[in-house]
Amino acid sequence: MEEPRNGTSISNASSVLVVPYDRPWSYLPGLSLVICIIALASNGLVLWLFIRHEHLRTPFTTYIMNLLVVNLFNEIFQQPLTIISKLRTFSSLGTHFCTAFLYGSYVIHSLVYNSHFLITLNRIWAVAHPVSYRQYHTRKVALRTCLAFWMYIHLVMLPGFIQDAMFYRIPLSQGCNIDKQKQYAWFVTEQLMLYDIPLASLILAYPTICFFVVRRHIRHSRLIQADNGEFGLQHWRATGSRDEGSDVRPPLRPPKGSPSKAFVVLTILTLSNIFFLLPLTVGYNLSIFNAYRSYESWQSFNEVFSMLFYAQAVFDPILFTLALADLRLAFIGMLHFT
Repeated sequence: MEEPRNGTSISNASSVLVVPYDRPWSYLPGLSLVICIIALASNGLVLWLFIRHEHLRTPFTTYIMNLLVVNLFNEIFQQPLTIISKLRTFSSLGTHFCTAFLYGSYVIHSLVYNSHFLITLNRIWAVAHPVSYRQYHTRKVALRTCLAFWMYIHLVMLPGFIQDAMFYRIPLSQGCNIDKQKQYAWFVTEQLMLYDIPLASLILAYPTICFFVVRRHIRHSRLIQADNGEFGLQHWRATGSRDEGSDVRPPLRPPKGSPSKAFVVLTILTLSNIFFLLPLTVGYNLSIFNAYRSYESWQSFNEVFSMLFYAQAVFDPILFTLALADLRLAFIGMLHFT
């Protein structure tokens, strides 16, 4: 966090006027406020479309709705605290504010990471075991999976979080941070389990999913060619029908060249995670192992990386709307209706 500054005041011979903030408005809180407003509007609108149109609510889109809810939770709870923390010192804001700020910084941010990871996990199941996926993956299963991840994140995070609040909280004059030296083992563990492994798995899984998709496409094409046969295909093209008692069947249609909607969403999300989440994750890991020469150098990088992280909440609903045709049509229909 930034080094705290003393409160600003303007004085004269008769009175003292205390300015209600400790730091002047700058581009950082201003940009954060703009991102917050746009993210609230875009995520809220897309989530409302899912709620209004039942045909949009599928087992797969349950994970997208979960991500939209997490984004809204982040914008409603954490972003205002972040903006306030850039305008006031933590010493003036108090211990309870710091506790709420740390909860958002650690728990809600890890929910963002793992909500993206859930979409990748769903695609791994779909392409690796398509039969069991079609049989067992329902909206109820998807909802339970999302709730299980919410519980898992809190179970990993709360023990160290509570101990820090009760025993290890550093003085607010030094900022609002969890003292990693007092709980170093837990600090590294939660970083690996809730941030590093989900993001690394999300990125590394994409080539594997591409492999399964291409292999399934090739197998499907070969099965169609073998099933149709050269004679059957020529006979069907010549007559347009089959004779009574003939074994010649109409040729099966080859698989469409366009990828599935879910695969398009996964592709877009993987690229956005590399751009928006990876810099912050790498930078934070470097700070854990004290790779920066000074605290100020980490802060300068952290501000840029944090803005990228928050900006992803703006792009997520836009990317979903562009990738999902039914969602895009619902959005266009809403515009025409209004």
